[in-house]
Amino acid sequence: MRRLAALVATFFLLAPACFAQVEPGQTFTAKVVEVTDGDTYDVRRSSGQTVTLRLHGVDTPESAQSYGGAATRKARQYVGGKRVRASVEDIGRYGRAVARIEVQGGDLGAMLIRDGLGWHYEQYAPNETEYARLMDQARKAGRGLWSQPNPTPPWEWRDRNSGQPENDRDCSDFDTQPEAQAFFERHQPGDPHNLDGNGDGVACESLPSGGSTQETTSAATDVLVSAAGREAQREGVQVDGQFGVGIGGSPQLTSQAIYGIYGGPDIRWGRFRIPIHLNLMVASYTPEGFNYDNEVDRCRGPGGQFTEDSECTAFNTYAWARVSVMYDILTKRNQSTRVYLGIGGDAGSIVGVHGVGGVVLNRTYGAELRAGPNQIMAGVSFLF
Repeated sequence: MRRLAALVATFFLLAPACFAQVEPGQTFTAKVVEVTDGDTYDVRRSSGQTVTLRLHGVDTPESAQSYGGAATRKARQYVGGKRVRASVEDIGRYGRAVARIEVQGGDLGAMLIRDGLGWHYEQYAPNETEYARLMDQARKAGRGLWSQPNPTPPWEWRDRNSGQPENDRDCSDFDTQPEAQAFFERHQPGDPHNLDGNGDGVACESLPSGGSTQETTSAATDVLVSAAGREAQREGVQVDGQFGVGIGGSPQLTSQAIYGIYGGPDIRWGRFRIPIHLNLMVASYTPEGFNYDNEVDRCRGPGGQFTEDSECTAFNTYAWARVSVMYDILTKRNQSTRVYLGIGGDAGSIVGVHGVGGVVLNRTYGAELRAGPNQIMAGVSFLF
């Protein structure tokens, strides 16, 4: 129960993100939350920390160059919103991590170069012979930027344009500090646009950090994905059917005990389950004025006279809808056996909330107990 409470608290009380510290030689997985351009990305680690990554060994066209937008769009297609594996090769100027990035088993740098959307950055990665080979192939095939007669490498373009006053920009041209910082770092060396007034390597410090809603949402998603487990990432959302029989009671009902059936879809995402059920229950009771005389084993009517035994028994029918959110606190045998806790809500003949705990065996057979101020119910079920 503590684990379930911690998950709920994490979902609603996410702390503001802070920037991660990484070192050369580190390898970690993270989710890409922003593609700044073809070779620069912001990633969110499972801890909620944000890291800016510069792709190792690859230089894609600047946004103002031909194919700069195409490189950004292709990078966004490959990694935008996805989990990647980053291997830090170096720490660049102002602490930006230079990393090799893998997505779904593929080398992102190789993918961009193969598409003709990036250069092998030989000055900083002379040993990446595969990048050189792929670039030569793309050039011979005329793919992407190589369809141009004489494409300008981005490092040469930056040298030519770093001091042009007609392209000058100031902090008022940016909405957020990360946007200004990305522009500032793309136009190194130096500070040709005078965005870093105090020379500490941080551009336009007065601008808002921006992206807090997106970052918080991303952090929440990462927490839930981690809590849901590998099955959620492997299988996604699954919908099963569930049918069961139950018995119990409720102070909201006139009958002492009720019994009947329940069923509906059971939505499953890894360790999380959301069953949506309709409950149909009946209960027997003795009508007012009638009683069963145990001494003579017969039914007596309002005047004390004997009457048909069936007159001493009547039935009420109850129906209500139920939605629950449950979490597997323990799984065994490749999650075929699960022990879960959760919370449910009812509307109809019974209204209120309650706690629930139970077990599923072999992904098929279930047993659970539901208890709260307005009911106590036990049931066994079949999942299909």
